[in-house]
Amino acid sequence: MKIFLTDDHAILLGGLIKILSVEDDFEVVGSAGTVKDSFDSLTQKHVDLLITDYNLPDDDGLTLV
Repeated sequence: MKIFLTDDHAILLGGLIKILSVEDDFEVVGSAGTVKDSFDSLTQKHVDLLITDYNLPDDDGLTLV
């Protein structure tokens, strides 16, 4: 499963990447800290799952979804 993560807290984002990366069935294909950066990356990638924070600096996670 290809996963993309969006969160503006670097410690949380790094922890999620570490946790998910050790699972054989998961591949973290990207991450970002804003809705704009996430959207720009997601238009270039195919992902199966987006995990996003709701409160982001430039908009909310629902807008991204």
